[in-house]
Amino acid sequence: MGRDIRPGVWRLFRLPSRTADHARADADAELDTFLDERIDHLVRRGMTPDAAREQALARLGSSLEDARVTLRQSAE
Repeated sequence: MGRDIRPGVWRLFRLPSRTADHARADADAELDTFLDERIDHLVRRGMTPDAAREQALARLGSSLEDARVTLRQSAE
């Protein structure tokens, strides 16, 4: 069980007893999954990998590090 569930969704089922380090790691994994899926989607639509990554990062609306901080805070 659990292998069929994406990392970003899986964290919703975790118990609240997890540590802050685990929450940060989950948030990082969720952001990485989003970026990877968005880049793959854009490459399939004809963009180069570099252009797709730039577009995916632009969709975050902030720098990658700012997005990580925001997501980590919401996960704790």
